[in-house]
Amino acid sequence: MDITPIAGTIHYNCSKMIQPELFKSHLRPYKCDDLVRLGHPGSDGGYIAPMECVMSSNVLISMGISDDWTFDADFLNRNSNGRVIGVDHTISGRTFVLKSIKHTLKSMLYGLLLNRGKAAKHKARAQFFGTYFTIYAAPSKHLKLRVAATDSPGTISFTSLMKLTESTAPNSVFVKCDIEGSEYEIIDQILQSSAIINGLVIEFHHLDTMTDTFNTAIRDLLTAFTIVHIHGNNFGNYIAALDFPDAVEISFINTSLFEKGLHGQPPALSNSAYPVKGLDVPNNPELADFPINFT
Repeated sequence: MDITPIAGTIHYNCSKMIQPELFKSHLRPYKCDDLVRLGHPGSDGGYIAPMECVMSSNVLISMGISDDWTFDADFLNRNSNGRVIGVDHTISGRTFVLKSIKHTLKSMLYGLLLNRGKAAKHKARAQFFGTYFTIYAAPSKHLKLRVAATDSPGTISFTSLMKLTESTAPNSVFVKCDIEGSEYEIIDQILQSSAIINGLVIEFHHLDTMTDTFNTAIRDLLTAFTIVHIHGNNFGNYIAALDFPDAVEISFINTSLFEKGLHGQPPALSNSAYPVKGLDVPNNPELADFPINFT
């Protein structure tokens, strides 16, 4: 697969900064017939992944959880032999004990007020927050740490996370990454473990201010992985100067798997329109999805 080097630079003219070029041609996905959506079916929290990768994984490394672990739950529902290592420094078990209690009390209050709709809504939230303790129960786990380039008190590197998987078999780990801009810090570490990673989905942020950094990250990832899906996050902005969203979710498959004919046919560029009807949903359901064009 021919990968042309990407080189983006910032040019200055009369003290006015010109927006660097986004190399969109490198982002066009290849056709993949077994893509599935894991996670929340109608809003934020879901991502697109190749089903073969999900089913062949021993471990999911899930970086960035917040209060929506539906992707991790779907992974475990589809792959009963897998386990999850969730990483998020902003939450803890105590967080969801308190949230469960709060929503249980609200459900009871609205029940007394005969507001069945709100009572049911808060009951469902209380029950959902309670599932935190089953999703991240052994052999799965949640680490209250921030993902960073190096290990330190309160942080963990991707290299150390890979060691925690205890997985050495080729193509046995799937990676989900939504860490609000810190993804750029760990691209080189992901590549160092690329032989063990069968696929990954990464939400890239700040494409308007980190265009060159994003270009470089994609260039490097394409040395080991192939893009099979892309989706714009409409909670962010659409950058007119780039003709592209400020945040995008990109799904990759290990190129060694893809070129060996994992899907029964030679790799070919996708002709799909993005977002893909029936697969993608807006992160913000109150707004239209962002179109992504490669022409």
